[in-house]
This record gives sequence, structure tokens and C-alpha cells, in this order.
Amino acid sequence: MSRARTRTISVASGKGGAGKTSVAACLAWTLAERGRRVCLVDVDLGLSNVDVLLGLTPEYTLEDVIFRDAPMARAVTKVRPGLDVVSGGTGVAALADLDREQRAAFLEKINTLQQYDFLILDNSPGIHRQVIAFCLAAREQIVVMNPEPSSVIDGYALLKVLRQNGLHRPPYVLLNKVPQGFDQNTLMQRFASVCKKHLNLLILALGAVPEDPFFREAAARAVLPVAARSHSPGSAALIRAADLLAKRSELKVLHTEAAEFWEASLINFFQGLHVPAAPDGARALGPVSPRDLVSRLEQVLQELEALEPGKVSREAENARRLARAGERLLRLARGLRKTRVSKKSVGVLSPDAFLEALLSDLLREKGCQPVVINGQPRNDLDLDLLICSVNKPDQTVLRNLKTLAAVPCIWLSEYTTDVPAWAGLLNVIAVVEKPFSLDKIYQALDKAFCNSSA
Repeated sequence: MSRARTRTISVASGKGGAGKTSVAACLAWTLAERGRRVCLVDVDLGLSNVDVLLGLTPEYTLEDVIFRDAPMARAVTKVRPGLDVVSGGTGVAALADLDREQRAAFLEKINTLQQYDFLILDNSPGIHRQVIAFCLAAREQIVVMNPEPSSVIDGYALLKVLRQNGLHRPPYVLLNKVPQGFDQNTLMQRFASVCKKHLNLLILALGAVPEDPFFREAAARAVLPVAARSHSPGSAALIRAADLLAKRSELKVLHTEAAEFWEASLINFFQGLHVPAAPDGARALGPVSPRDLVSRLEQVLQELEALEPGKVSREAENARRLARAGERLLRLARGLRKTRVSKKSVGVLSPDAFLEALLSDLLREKGCQPVVINGQPRNDLDLDLLICSVNKPDQTVLRNLKTLAAVPCIWLSEYTTDVPAWAGLLNVIAVVEKPFSLDKIYQALDKAFCNSSA
């Protein structure tokens, strides 16, 4: 068995405009210059900022690997000796929609990326589910902040959510776009003190990048500043940060297999992550009804039809993305036409919308009919099985549990095999501990169905 030698580093920021993508690309470039083999993966949903920054037009993305059976090597774009780029695009969002067989096939292809010393991920800005999933799966995290109060607050909020979801290794913090004369040392000391006091989290300062007029010039020329002028103040600071990262290569705990990272990311997509609600009244991500989806699609189609003839086709990238989306819709439509109502009805009781959606998808894969149980108890339910994941019950949940006491139950537990006393009335036939793997859930379902048919 080959020795794990890849270091996965997830670069994130609490909000946009912090310079996260430029930092990720410059670090990757510098590490490659130092003789390391680096793969920079753009997982910023659909924006492809890395492609623009490096002047690339990749022919294949992760979406082609996932849905068009393209080999992983096709999605790898050579930038310079030692540095490759993989564009995620809309394929990143699709990772959460893969069934069991597609996940296995994807992970098998990912195994071909074992040759890299560094896997660096450029995340979407902000605090989103996919950002948290990728950051937690990586062995190292870099949080990029500006010295502005709003950026510092958002950076702290990102660390708080990561900590709430199980982050235990100290993350790196990089201060970017620092004005001349600003006291960055005092800011970092205070920030570290707050993280230690309120989050019980140590942070590792990765340095401060000063405001550098050459960075704007480099952006206008579509070149990386570290490649065009390595001795400018900003470039020198990023090179020092890359060298600090390189010095930690002897720490084996930071090494992992590429497939291990992606598998952990997929599991994190489906775990009960604690992610704050969308701000400013925006609708948080969650399950929607097929009727709602059809209405939205019809509205989008009407807007597309209203465009001037040829307007979309003149933008080649938009045309390609529309074609890919159309292919995915056709596949989904074919699958829906083949869907049959299951003979087994399985109740799903969970306050976590994402976990509820995952369990419903797994049950559909098993040929079952999931029944989501929310709100007031119902006496008309005829369930063959119940899957329950509840941490802190309220009166409504307790009434539901009492109503469903006779139904065989799979209990999803928080880091223990014990069922809490308040749920003792349930007919629990299997307990699956969290954080759980998908295989454990499949095994519990197989056991329950086998027992019910015996």
C-alpha cells in the first residue's frame, strides 16, 4: 500500500472580496516553484475564478468526470511544471446528488490523483454547506481575512461554524490587503485571544499581505503577481506564507490520500452540519417539493425564451452550461418516469433538513417510499419502519414518538450507542452512531428489511 503523502489545504473566507482566490493561486504557484507537485481545485460553485485568474479555458470539469464518464486526467489542466488545475464548476454542486454507485465510481477516478504533494481547494466565499464540508474534510484550513471589521467578523463566524461542526486542528489565518501603517500584530493577537476564549480554538498566523499596487496591475494583465514580480511587497508576503506551509511537510498527521479527502467531503455533505440560516431573509437550502421545482424550471424556461435570439449562443460558456443542465434534466426525467411506489413505507423523523433529504434519497434507492414526519402527530400513518434522528426533543417530537412507539426503528445517535431515556418507548432495532458512514446506514436498512421479511 502506498504511503499517504498528499496535504489537502482548503482556502476559505467568511465573505467575498477578501482575495481568497488570488491567495490560493499564488500559494499553489509558489509551492510548485519550490519543487512540489500541486493540484489547485476550483470548488467555487460555477464561478470558475481560478480559470479566469490563470487565463485558462478547461475543456473538461468535474461535471464531465461525474456525468459523462470522462477520465479524471481529462479534467486536469497543466498550468506550469508541477502545477495542475481542476475546474469544479457546477459539478461541485452535483456531488450532493450522486447515488451510491456514482459516488463509488467518482472516488475510484479520484484515486488517480495520488501523485500530488499538495491539493489546494479554492472554496466559495461565505459560510455555506459545501464550504463547511470541504473545510472539515481537509487536514488544513486557511481562512483569509481583510483588516476591515466586517471581514474580521465574518472570518470569526466561519471559524465558529467550523468549530461547532468538529474542527479540532488549529487553522491558519492570513490577513490580506493590509494598508500601510496598519498594526496587524495587535489585530491578530486580539483575534487569536477571542478565538481561544470563546471557541477554545488555537489559530496559526500565516502572515499579513500588504496592499500592493502591482496586484491590480497583474489582475488587469491576467497574470499572477508572484509569477510576474516575486519581489513586490505582496508577492514576497505570499511567498513567505507558502514557505511556512512547505516547512510543515514532515508532519505525517497532515498527510492523507486524495480519495480519503473526497470521501470525507461527500459524507460531510450529508451529515447533520450546523450551518446558519441564509442572511437577509434569503431562503436557506433545503428540500423542496417536485411541484415547486417544476414551477421554478418553467419560470426559468420562460425567461430564456424571452431572450433575444442568439444571445445565449454568443456566449460559448453559457451555452455549454445550458446544454449540460439540459442533459441532467433529461436524465432526471427518465429516472422519475421509472419510479414506482414502494411496498414499504418508511418514516423519517429529523429536524435537520439535509439529513432528512439524504435519508429520503437512500430510501428511494432501496425502493422504499419515504414519509417525512414533521409537525403534529398523525394517526393515519401505516409505516413498516422508522428512521429517527433527534437530539433535543420538544413536546411535538415526544408526541410523535409516542404515536410511533410500535414501529421498528433505526436510531441515529450522537456519538453513542445508547438511546436516550426520553426515547425509550420506541421499538429500536438498530443504532447507528454519528458521524456515520453511508455504508452503516445501508447495513442498518438491510438488517431491518431482512428481519421484517423473516
